[in-house]
Amino acid sequence: MNRKSLVILGTVVSNLLTANEDSSSSSSSSEDDDIQVRAVFVNAFASLVPEVHPRQVGYLQVISQYSCQDFWRHFRVSRASFGLLLHHLQTDNFRSEVAYHGGFEPMTNSEMLLIALQYLGNQGAIRLLADKFNRTESSIWNAVDLICKFFYQKQSKFIKFPARNEMRKTAAQFYEKANFPGVVGAVDGCHIEIHPTTENELAYRNHKKFHSFNLMAVVLPDRTFSYIFTGFPGSSHDSYVFRRSSLYQQIENQQRFNYDRYHLIGDSAFPLKAWLLVPYKKTAAGLTRSQK
Repeated sequence: MNRKSLVILGTVVSNLLTANEDSSSSSSSSEDDDIQVRAVFVNAFASLVPEVHPRQVGYLQVISQYSCQDFWRHFRVSRASFGLLLHHLQTDNFRSEVAYHGGFEPMTNSEMLLIALQYLGNQGAIRLLADKFNRTESSIWNAVDLICKFFYQKQSKFIKFPARNEMRKTAAQFYEKANFPGVVGAVDGCHIEIHPTTENELAYRNHKKFHSFNLMAVVLPDRTFSYIFTGFPGSSHDSYVFRRSSLYQQIENQQRFNYDRYHLIGDSAFPLKAWLLVPYKKTAAGLTRSQK
């Protein structure tokens, strides 16, 4: 039953409730009450039908016509990278394609991945994605949630620190790029902006005057991540966060590589260690730029 039919039905019911009243004895007060009762019923019945919001149709077909540059601008990955991610979804027990039984067609793995990537890469409102993909807001949230959980659980397949037998190859790749020997990783930190709760606001306020949590990462010469460590509030210094990471403890115990041959490099925010090289401080007097 559509909205118009329910409004009519509500009016009929309100009329029936007052049909047996003695119209000759009605006063202006009772007439006002009668009008109010009718209005309540009309509104109650009308509210039973949800509002229909028009949405775009055919956005998936539009995506298929994007140039490589436009695809990257919208989803922040290349088509090749998208294909690789989709391959993992389809071959690694993400979910079975849902059979169509009428109504809205179920989302494919490809559509769910497109939705998640566009949400993560553009900070857009969920309602705008729902309109663009012609889906409900709840289905958009569900797609983002499922995709994120899948890759979080599989992170060890994608974020891997070089094994001992891979150190020589990694160091050679760094040397080829920067002519600097023995490097097996570059470490740095950044801040992920958040909106904290009032009770923790000061702890998450960083030195750049916005609220965040700290993300520390190590990258390889091809700029892929080999290690990440996150969760500390933005007020925490990079060196403080690094000292509490599992990687720091493992390297200190020589579980990752030998100090005498390999090392990480970092900026001046990190401590100087036998296995971690950082720039000379500005106070290093008497040294030329090349010596530094």
